Amino acid sequence: MSLGDGLDLDRITATSQDGVLTLTIPVAEKAKPRRITIAPGSRSDAAERPTAPTPTLTSS
Repeated sequence: MSLGDGLDLDRITATSQDGVLTLTIPVAEKAKPRRITIAPGSRSDAAERPTAPTPTLTSS
């Protein structure tokens, strides 16, 4: 079996109950989604344009 990148291989756990094997493979902290706030830039004509809400991006 080949596992992708971004997994915390040191924290894999396995349990067996009623003949079912369950593997738990957690996602590494560095691979978890994070929020990045983008602030509007400043321009000389910014006062003439309406401002929009600051977008928030989530990576996955």
